[in-house]
Amino acid sequence: MEAKRKALIIADEETLASASLLAAQIRAAEGLPYGASVVPAAEFSETDLLAAEVFFLGCSRPSPESFRRIEGMLARANFAGRSCGVFSKSASALEYLSKILKASDVFVARARLGEGAWPRELVEGALRGGAKIERHQS
Repeated sequence: MEAKRKALIIADEETLASASLLAAQIRAAEGLPYGASVVPAAEFSETDLLAAEVFFLGCSRPSPESFRRIEGMLARANFAGRSCGVFSKSASALEYLSKILKASDVFVARARLGEGAWPRELVEGALRGGAKIERHQS
């Protein structure tokens, strides 16, 4: 059996429930060998992020206090070759997340959350590293 690759989801307190739903969707995705774990941004450790092949960031508003350490790490680290998905219900929070990732050289998939299931494009876009998503009809 192939070992699971690590997907890490870091979220502020207000988006933890959405992050847990995302983790469940990642684990259930067919053909994508990822395990997923959720870490509250306030408990984030740099070693958590360094061990992840793909990561997701979610927050409810721009510049939450719990993201200060994450901002610092992303400003000085290069994550070329890795993918990241960002999510929020707030357009300004999505802009903030994209901005803090700019220097880290990652592929970024973005999704503004609504009600219901996670956008397939966010999950597969980030997990496949920006590969074109093909939709197959059965």
